[in-house]
Amino acid sequence: MARPPRFLTKGRLRTLLLFAVVTVAWAVALPRMRVDMSIAHFLPETQDPRLAGILRALAESDMASTTVVDIEGGDEDGRVATARALMEKLGTLGDTKEARSGFAESEERALFDFFAQYPPSAFLPTAAFDGPALAERVLALKTELGGPMGPVVRLTAPRDPLGASLGVLQTLRREQGGATISRNGVLLTEDGAHAFVFVTPRGNAFDADVQRRSLAEVTRVFEEVKATKDLHFELSGVSRYTIHSEEHIRGDISRIGTVSTLGILVLFGVMFRSPRMLLLGLVPIFFGSMVATLGCYLIFGRVHGLTIAFGTSLLGVGIDYAEHYYAHFALEPEVGALPMMKRVWPGLYMGALTTVAGLIGLAWADFPGALQMAVFSALAVLGALVGTRLLMPPWMPVSYTRPPLPAKLECTAERLLAVLSRYRRWPWLPVALTLLTGFGLLRLRFSDDMNALLDMDPAIIAEDVRVRDRLTHADPGRFAVVIAADEERALADLSLAHDELVGAEKEGIVGHFIPLGAILRSARAQGDSLALAKSRLPDLRAALAKQGFHTELFAPYESALEHPEKTVVTLEDVLRSPMGKLVRPLAPHVGSQQAFVMPLTEVHSLTELRRRVPHALIVDETTLLADTYGHVRGRVMSLIVLGLVFVFGLLYARY
Repeated sequence: MARPPRFLTKGRLRTLLLFAVVTVAWAVALPRMRVDMSIAHFLPETQDPRLAGILRALAESDMASTTVVDIEGGDEDGRVATARALMEKLGTLGDTKEARSGFAESEERALFDFFAQYPPSAFLPTAAFDGPALAERVLALKTELGGPMGPVVRLTAPRDPLGASLGVLQTLRREQGGATISRNGVLLTEDGAHAFVFVTPRGNAFDADVQRRSLAEVTRVFEEVKATKDLHFELSGVSRYTIHSEEHIRGDISRIGTVSTLGILVLFGVMFRSPRMLLLGLVPIFFGSMVATLGCYLIFGRVHGLTIAFGTSLLGVGIDYAEHYYAHFALEPEVGALPMMKRVWPGLYMGALTTVAGLIGLAWADFPGALQMAVFSALAVLGALVGTRLLMPPWMPVSYTRPPLPAKLECTAERLLAVLSRYRRWPWLPVALTLLTGFGLLRLRFSDDMNALLDMDPAIIAEDVRVRDRLTHADPGRFAVVIAADEERALADLSLAHDELVGAEKEGIVGHFIPLGAILRSARAQGDSLALAKSRLPDLRAALAKQGFHTELFAPYESALEHPEKTVVTLEDVLRSPMGKLVRPLAPHVGSQQAFVMPLTEVHSLTELRRRVPHALIVDETTLLADTYGHVRGRVMSLIVLGLVFVFGLLYARY
């Protein structure tokens, strides 16, 4: 009596071991691997590599990660109290890097203590010590003593009669918002109807999990601390776009995956009529997915959401290998599962190699994320191929009856080929269709607008615009950027660019810019100002006396010039000071280089501004990205042609 075949043969044990090893490795790697949503990986290399670095630095900076909470409703006291409580409570949470608003009185006092360490000339340009400029500043001092800032001016004037410290403070206030005031450490619109809190989480602007937790905490804490029930808030920032995009990507993957899987199950069920083959056909997809994810973890340490979306769409190729194998096996089951795999294997691996060859060009695209896409997709395809070759044959049914539908389709195909063989000219039909397609391509128009890729909720966009307009009138995405190999050179160029922008502002070419050059100055410039300040002391005494001041009251100024605690203000000093939280996002490092970024407002002519400000790069993100993606599109199309050449070469070598 014949013994029934064993369920766990050596071949099946080997496949189980292979599948288990990959599954365990994947399960260990998956929790450790970050799914990144940062757009920085898909920002293209521009023709100027400095601009590419700056765009990436800005995309991953605290400035990009910060969400603006706009509190409205109730009365002004309630808004201020709620904003202060919100900052205090959020600041204690581990996920919050910083929660801030306007300058508090304690911060302003700390700022003046910071100024007291340096000579007042450190924050003044050399032009401030010319005769007419000295007279103008002394007159301004007399005017301000009788104004609303009088009490503060009386405290600072003996050591700083030219108003350097107050000028920096006003610059910082303007940086926070174009038309805002500060009350009790809270930034408000000029009419007091809106209070603003800036929340920066610990994490990347495009990390959807980080941003989702941060916004959830903002909502929860706001409900706990709001002073009255009629208070509510609106939001502005990248965070909501990140969350919305991530949810759409996840939804698309889930929806496409579900529909595709159901379609495959129905097709396999109808065609092959075997529950075992139906479930077995999904193995290459899962195996390829695990191999691709594990490979990206080992190579990159993280995977981008768009990489997963792109690679997952290619996993459908993996089911083609199982389908091709099944179709031959169903027509000739008597051949056996393993012999049939050996028979169809050349066609399967050639299909996989041509797919991978088509992806090779993607690795040379002008944005870093393309390499990850190419690696993930190639590993997914090769993993699916290996899964089909090694995992499927040992588990195929031993006794299998040829199903009727594949046989009918085979007979229909044979009759169709027989009919076509009677007409010698029918092969010209594909050529004609190809030419017709070519005429269609001539009418094709490309769009390089990145906004076309976004399917955002109009309500979110409208809310974001409302909050930004209340806070500042800066043109989003327009900057003057200075970048150099070292800090001193960058600071020197910043001073030159600052002076050029001041001239452009006077000419009406630009409405306003953040005068970073008034805060950050090179060591050489500070030294020149200090020497000039000392030499112009007699002129200053004369100007003070002319306006009726007792010159002996300003002895602290002369002492600060002669015996300062520190001579030069460095960038590191500024970043450690109360100014640091506002200056840091505008002073990013781009690789080994130091950059400074000055947001621009109401630019009337980019061409004229670039001509007028040669010491800075004038960046318009929208135009730059559109031009750059146009360049990338042309390059990618060339790479597609290169991929087709690789495919043709493989097929020619094989056949």
